[in-house]
Amino acid sequence: MTSARERRRIWISVSVVYAAMLLVGAVGVATDGEMSVREKVAVEVAVVGVAALAYAIALTALVRAAPNRALLIGAAAFALIVAFWVGLVTLGIGFPVSAVLLLVAIGDLDRAFTLSGFRGTRRVVAFIAALAVIAAFAGLALPVVLAVAAAAVAVGAWKLLFRGRRPATPT
Repeated sequence: MTSARERRRIWISVSVVYAAMLLVGAVGVATDGEMSVREKVAVEVAVVGVAALAYAIALTALVRAAPNRALLIGAAAFALIVAFWVGLVTLGIGFPVSAVLLLVAIGDLDRAFTLSGFRGTRRVVAFIAALAVIAAFAGLALPVVLAVAAAAVAVGAWKLLFRGRRPATPT
């Protein structure tokens, strides 16, 4: 078992790596020449800002050894949902960011179940059940995204197939 001082050093190291990953992502978006300023700001806030907020909330609850189980579970759920969101929006490029959020969420859930008195097999079962419930909630977004994408393709195809002929323009 690691001491509190060693755990703190580990979380500081993870935080530095996480901040570097977010910084690389932010610089990548800021230097993209094909995006307008409005799009860049929206992506920075929606991906980088929300991921940083989720990490800060989940890690603060964990490092400060919060005794509130509801806070720990809520922070873990928020981190897991944001991890799913980042993976979905970045089409998997943000996987390292999602992996770190998942790591912190697992730590929060583990502490919450320890505070609840779960030991051994019951703790593992409760842990898996909590992850399944949160994953099911986040997983509901995938069918919605697929349905919207299918509808967009259908509308685009409809417009292409049934629009009136346009006269050719001279070149």
